[in-house]
Amino acid sequence: MDKMAPTTPTEELSQLFHVIDVSNNELVTNKELNGLLRNDRPTRLSIRQKQVLSRQISRMSKDDYMDLTQFEDLLTSPSTKDTFWKKFVVIMGDLTTPADRKLKVRDYLAAYSCCPPAIFLFIISIIQVVIFALYGPSDEILNAFEFHGPWRHQIYRYFSYVFVHADLTHLTGNILMQLFCVPCEVVDHWRVWIIYVVGAVFGSSSYYILYPNGQLVGASAAVFSLLAINIAELIMNWSQMPLRHLRLVFYGSYILIHISEVSMRLIYASDDSMAIIAPEVAHFAGFLGGILLGLIMVKNLKVEQHEIVIRTVCIIFFSLLVVALIGLNCFDFYEIAYKV
Repeated sequence: MDKMAPTTPTEELSQLFHVIDVSNNELVTNKELNGLLRNDRPTRLSIRQKQVLSRQISRMSKDDYMDLTQFEDLLTSPSTKDTFWKKFVVIMGDLTTPADRKLKVRDYLAAYSCCPPAIFLFIISIIQVVIFALYGPSDEILNAFEFHGPWRHQIYRYFSYVFVHADLTHLTGNILMQLFCVPCEVVDHWRVWIIYVVGAVFGSSSYYILYPNGQLVGASAAVFSLLAINIAELIMNWSQMPLRHLRLVFYGSYILIHISEVSMRLIYASDDSMAIIAPEVAHFAGFLGGILLGLIMVKNLKVEQHEIVIRTVCIIFFSLLVVALIGLNCFDFYEIAYKV
C-alpha cells in the first residue's frame, strides 16, 4: 500500500529525513546532510532552508549527527522564512507554545493566512489610549461609554465600557497586559477576540447583578479573561513553556498589584464598600469566562479523550452561565436597590 502523501511541513521534512537516513538509525550525519544539498533531485526545500541547513552543516564536525526533531526544528525555524511577517508569526508562536508542541504549532502557523490579521488587541489598545489622551476620565466621555445598570437597555454598553478608564494607572496596567497577550492572538487570532469580548460582557453582566446602580469602566474584566487562558497554559505546561519565569513574574505582579490596590481601597473605604467589591466580581466573572472559553475554543493540535470530556463539561457550564446572566439582567434590580 502506498504511503499517504505528507500534508504538513514537518511531515514533508520527516519523509525527506528518512530518505537521506540510509542507515535507518533515526540519525543523519554531516555527510548525509551534505549529500542532500548536493543532490540534483527536487527536495522541496526552499532556498532559505538550504541556506540555513548549509550554515548548520558548516558548524558540524564529521562525527556530529542530527536527529529528526532537530532536523524539523532547524528547517521550520524563523530564519527559514522569507518575509518579516512570517518570521514574526513563528517567533510569536514559539514564545507562547510549550517546547513539546512547538513543531505542531509551526505546522499550524504555516497555513496561517493572516486573514483575519492579528491586530485586534493593538487596535483596542490604541483606541483606549487615544480616548484617554483626548478626553481623560471626564464625565462626558464616561457617560458616553460606561456601563450603568439603569442604561443597560443600550446593549453596546455591555462592552463599550472597556474603552474608558478611571485614571492613568488603570489604563496602563490594562494596556500592558493586552500587548503582552498579542502573541496569543497571533496563534489563536479570532478566538482571542471572542474571549476578550465575552470576558467584558461577563464582567458587566455580573456587575449589574451585584451593584445595579453602579458605574463600571475599564478593560480589566476583559483583560482578566486573557490572563485566565495564559495562566492555565502556563500551569499545565510549566516545564515546557518558554519564558515561564518571566511570565510568572509578570502575571503575578499584575495580580498582586491589583489585590494590593483593592485592599487599600477597602481599608480606607467610605460607607459604599460595594463600589469596590462589585468590580472585583466583574473581574472574576471575566476570568471565569476566559477559562471556560479557553478550554472550549482555543486551538488544540492533538485532542485527547479526556479533553473532549472537559470541553463538553465546559460547554454545559458556560451555557448555563450565559442563560443565568441573561435572565438576571432582565430584572430591574436597580429599582429594587433604589427602593431599599
